[in-house]
Amino acid sequence: MKQKLPITDLAVIKQMLPHREPMLFVDSLISYSESSIVSQLTISASNIFVQNNQFQEAGLLENMAQTVALHTGYKAMFSEATPRIGYIGAIKKATFERLPSVGDDITTEAIITYNALDMTRVDVAVFLEKKRIARATMTTILKPETNEA
Repeated sequence: MKQKLPITDLAVIKQMLPHREPMLFVDSLISYSESSIVSQLTISASNIFVQNNQFQEAGLLENMAQTVALHTGYKAMFSEATPRIGYIGAIKKATFERLPSVGDDITTEAIITYNALDMTRVDVAVFLEKKRIARATMTTILKPETNEA
């Protein structure tokens, strides 16, 4: 049975992602479709990518990648599969117009433009108060599944 959206319970989010603190950069799932996903994150002062009260570019990129991973994890959750570990394979055309500050709620939207086998290419944008502050085209690759007996 699918979870009603949005999902704001961090325990449920953790069921869909292999990431854990201090490397967890998604705290809500807002919407999901076969070809897109929207997540949110509240920037906390304890975040390892916060410097001088601002969430840095590396954190925004990791938030983008984890949003893609959340798409895979949400789909896996309902087939009773374990969330798979993924890697950023390539980042193309990343731009950053503004860095969010501690306390800001960012919304990240990923649109899948290509998906084959364990590789996914997405266009990802991060928004703050409905204004785009960062975007990238990213390719993610899932770690191969192992058949352990």
